[in-house]
Amino acid sequence: MGSAITAQNYKTADLTELVGTQLFRQVSMAQVAGLLRYCPTLALMNGERLIVPGQTIDRVHLLLQGRLQVFDGEPNGKPVGQVRQGECVGLSSFVDRQPCHVSIVSEGISRLLVLDEERLTALINSPTTVSRNLLFLLMTYLRHKAARDPVSAAPPAACAQTYNHIDAVTGLHNQGWLDETLDRMILRAATDSAPLSLLAVDLLDLPGLTEKYGQELLDLSMRGIANTLGASIRPTDLIARHASGRFVIMLPGADQENTDMVAARIQQIVNGTEVVIPGVCVLPPMKIVVGGTRMSAFVSSRKLVDDAFAALERNRANMLVAVTESATETMVEPVSAVAVIGDTPALETQSMDAAEPVSADSGSVLSDIATATVTDVTFSGSVTAESVPVVLQADMLAESGAVAPVAQPGASSHPAT
Repeated sequence: MGSAITAQNYKTADLTELVGTQLFRQVSMAQVAGLLRYCPTLALMNGERLIVPGQTIDRVHLLLQGRLQVFDGEPNGKPVGQVRQGECVGLSSFVDRQPCHVSIVSEGISRLLVLDEERLTALINSPTTVSRNLLFLLMTYLRHKAARDPVSAAPPAACAQTYNHIDAVTGLHNQGWLDETLDRMILRAATDSAPLSLLAVDLLDLPGLTEKYGQELLDLSMRGIANTLGASIRPTDLIARHASGRFVIMLPGADQENTDMVAARIQQIVNGTEVVIPGVCVLPPMKIVVGGTRMSAFVSSRKLVDDAFAALERNRANMLVAVTESATETMVEPVSAVAVIGDTPALETQSMDAAEPVSADSGSVLSDIATATVTDVTFSGSVTAESVPVVLQADMLAESGAVAPVAQPGASSHPAT
């Protein structure tokens, strides 16, 4: 059994490194600057252990640089998880003060911010959103833990009931849990006359992504998308995966304006976030479509979900039409106007309405070079037929040094008009 590593490199915390991390997301750095002054950091070399099995955690670490590997028990074989930059380490063990059963080992050089109980308590009591972030992190951890931990000690019926409420692909709650929970939320909202909204989320072009990546890789990516969605909502909001594959987010207390804001935020975040599949690959962001509905009267959970799905499909159709029209407009090229001399098409030229006046020495040719036929020409705008020079075939041939054809006796050099 190893021992806890002592923090080193005491110095003033660099607040710029904390912006956007799990613990300080949407937190004003000016409000926490005093609490984080002289906050210690910990540097780990490759292979050094931050946490060992049986260790009791009395502080929380925030990974500033590098990456950590998580092993079930001793660090043998493949890791069961990873801790990436900006994520917290040891939060649940810090709360319950139970001995750890995992090893957390540095992969390469890592640097962490060390938050002891006194400093963390001060952050929780400060007028910031740190408390909300901590609550969300704990809820996320407990849900994932319930999805992956074995329950062999429980009775068979309890085991079946637990797994019946978990979606195997994403680790979220499934439709069975959604139906039960949403029924209770509808009843509570109707009793309290409180607003309740529902969002449905799906990939914009699911057939295209399936063809591009394959079903197996797309299933693996759904867990990453689920994590991004969960990190984009409030701790009081609930998310589940419907049997149809769509995500459903319940927004208790959200009116129409708040619902629209949440939908826009979710779409912006997911559309701009790469999909990380641990140990496999990183995929580009996948576009999603969101549809929302708000409970206006007492309805069943199935009806409310169906309304959200209908709104989602309407938005999907509109977005696909917009994408198609944009692609079509990009492919269409402007067509040049064709001036017509008599019944014979002439050389392509710009619209005479927008053309500059033609001077006598401009070298413009308004005759058919092959036949040397000149007929009446009508121009629009300020340009008149008299202002346009007429260049005959004989003149052109004379300039080029060619020999003009001999006119047949009795033939007119110009056809009758």
